[in-house]
Amino acid sequence: MVPLNMFVARLGLQVLAGADRLDVPIRWVHVSELPDPSRFLQGDELLLLAGTSLRPDDCADYAARVKEAGVAALGSA
Repeated sequence: MVPLNMFVARLGLQVLAGADRLDVPIRWVHVSELPDPSRFLQGDELLLLAGTSLRPDDCADYAARVKEAGVAALGSA
């Protein structure tokens, strides 16, 4: 596994929340625009999305679902 801070550094990502957890191990990286990708996740993933199908009112529920699925980090454009 690779620590999240490596992805942040190499991709130049801006951390908006959870800066104290950048040492969390990432097992896999997924890109998804599904409204609910949680059934396809196994845990310890970095999930990337553009958010094209995500409405602002749905963001909190989306984050809760993928967190429940074990996602280690969530990134959006």
